[in-house]
Amino acid sequence: MAEKAAHQGQTVLLVEKEHHGGVCLNRGCIPTKTLLNSAKHYVHAKKAPEFGVITGEVSFDLQKMMV
Repeated sequence: MAEKAAHQGQTVLLVEKEHHGGVCLNRGCIPTKTLLNSAKHYVHAKKAPEFGVITGEVSFDLQKMMV
């Protein structure tokens, strides 16, 4: 309904029941994409020696990934 009103040129205000930004920003899409991106970098670093890139020991810090 809000999207339809906005397309008709009306001003729309959405108020979240819980956290500002809603589920996608706080618990859904964006946190998931961030963790998946961190995992991708971890895998690339682990496989780097196969491509002549010496990285040393590779590990991850889940708490930092989740910030």
